[in-house]
Amino acid sequence: MKITRKTAIGVTLIVLLGLSSWGLAGALEEQKYIDLGKDEYNKGNYDAALYLFNKAIALNPDNSRLYNDRGLCYVVLGDIDNAISDFSKAIELDTDFVEAYYNRGLAYFGGGKWKRALDNEEGDKAIADFTKVIELDPEYAEAYNNRGLVYSEYIHYYYKPFDSEIIDNYNNALADFDKVLELDPTYALAHAGKGNLYYRYGDFDNGTAEFNKALESEELIIQEVSLKGLAAVYYSRGRNYAGGHHMVYEDLRGTLDY
Repeated sequence: MKITRKTAIGVTLIVLLGLSSWGLAGALEEQKYIDLGKDEYNKGNYDAALYLFNKAIALNPDNSRLYNDRGLCYVVLGDIDNAISDFSKAIELDTDFVEAYYNRGLAYFGGGKWKRALDNEEGDKAIADFTKVIELDPEYAEAYNNRGLVYSEYIHYYYKPFDSEIIDNYNNALADFDKVLELDPTYALAHAGKGNLYYRYGDFDNGTAEFNKALESEELIIQEVSLKGLAAVYYSRGRNYAGGHHMVYEDLRGTLDY
């Protein structure tokens, strides 16, 4: 299995193809479609992979992993509604299917219309799925990290003074990022997540410190989320710098009222 962590900015699909041979008697044709689907998916031929997984599901509609795999195809093809439907079907067939909960959480998060996450029920659904993953696998670092990212979306310094609900979300996010680093001290993207959280809370000094810690591990970030992901962390640090200057400007502008 290959796991690709989510970036601090935006969503990177977790690619988890449960495509091992289940060895069911009389399922050779099903396995043929599974193997071919895996091959096409890994080549980036997602429409072809979708066609092959459809064939496999027609032969064995009770195989939860096939719905998870097809759901991943739908995600990369931009069909979030069908992806969520397939992940939900996988969970219906296997209520302890950790990866299906995780992938559905990412689909809710990535597919959400984050105009203002505070009012977005997709965020609550993503949190619920990541929480279920943690319940089933308490050492799943990526689930803590992504849940922390969703909590962070409920916060922005523009909305100060914060009410108790937003402060709770801040504390929940901070606890999640700290848990990631407890589980894996090398997880540089958790520092980037904390930097983003501090930025959104208006704590720009701590934001800068966390982004700096993340960027001490550029090679690890590239391994996890490619150069594009590294660029996103640099962008986020720059945005944090700008946020600090914006607040200074607002304070100075406020003095003109007196």
